[in-house]
Amino acid sequence: MNFELIKSVSIEMLIMKRDQLVENFSMVVESCKNMQEVFNTCGIKGPYIKFDDHKNPMGHLFGSCRINKQSELIDRFTQKIDAGFWGKLMDESGMKTFMNSTAREKWESKLSNIIDIPTFNKENIYATFKNLHSNRLEMMEDGLIETFRTLSWNYKTNTPVKIGKRIIIKNYFATYCTRVSDKLDDLLRIMMVIDKKPEKDHREAPKAKYLYSSQSHSLNYDYVDEYIECKKYSNGNLHVKFKRIDIVDQMNLIIANKYPNMLPR
Repeated sequence: MNFELIKSVSIEMLIMKRDQLVENFSMVVESCKNMQEVFNTCGIKGPYIKFDDHKNPMGHLFGSCRINKQSELIDRFTQKIDAGFWGKLMDESGMKTFMNSTAREKWESKLSNIIDIPTFNKENIYATFKNLHSNRLEMMEDGLIETFRTLSWNYKTNTPVKIGKRIIIKNYFATYCTRVSDKLDDLLRIMMVIDKKPEKDHREAPKAKYLYSSQSHSLNYDYVDEYIECKKYSNGNLHVKFKRIDIVDQMNLIIANKYPNMLPR
């Protein structure tokens, strides 16, 4: 296994900048504390920068939680910094390539809510990459099944007994910034694996293409490759036509093998 997908960004540079920010903030906090002590020894009323009071303005810089100690303030800042750098790495490297829509949603929720954020260092970065790479096939299969489960049966094109020649993904563009738009990427990723081709980098996947076209205000952008033809509609829906029915049959087999009672044999 190599780390070519990560090498598209400088891990060393990101880690160095992260460490500099944490160190600089710690110095700022310590300087504020020392300055307050000097004011106190001089009997001069200085700015309110105590770290042991819930009214401390610095203690409320990082969310609604109450921060009463200097160490808690630094820890909270460090967690937010780590979350920011993890998000940057995931967006600018190929690591999201191995994640299905559900995994991406859980990861982004952790970052936005600052929950169990691992320290942004080389060991954790490579451990995360190794874990994603090792579990990528299972994650892709889960992404395929989740996409099939969430198709709307209100359209005749979508059939609840199998993936057909065409499908309609509801509200694809109305919510392109959410996991709905990751579902097409999930389908294309598993199709490429079945075809024994390298997975498409998430930065070149349909979601990225459509996101770019949306930002460019292109209303007539259609996506076409060797596996699918996509057409967007003004109601926000995406119509997908599969060009490789043999691969669609293999996708239905994956669903049937994992959930024998889900599809008819």
